[in-house]
Amino acid sequence: MKNTTKKTTKPAFVVDLTNVKTCEDIKLEFVIAKAKSGVKLDDDEIMFLINLGAILAIEVIDECIEKLNAKTVHIQDDELYHELEKILEKAVAPKKTPWYKKAWNWITKPFKKNK
Repeated sequence: MKNTTKKTTKPAFVVDLTNVKTCEDIKLEFVIAKAKSGVKLDDDEIMFLINLGAILAIEVIDECIEKLNAKTVHIQDDELYHELEKILEKAVAPKKTPWYKKAWNWITKPFKKNK
């Protein structure tokens, strides 16, 4: 009689590919499975995660910029733009006091009581 021994090996990690849509998703699922099971990640996988994070951050920034641009009004008429620019400059510029008011305040300053 021969004794047969079966060796059973467990996989190092299990990958779930049910919700995969692109090639990047496949690689991401492999990296996630390796990380969850405690298998050491390669430098290429770490760089992949960094690049993926940068891409996601850029997409979020682009969405925010699109939301801000949706509220922006673009003026095509140059005359209207120049009129609005003059109005804004007037509103923002500080008022200058005339020279005679400055002189009068300078002359009467010693005679005013401190409050």
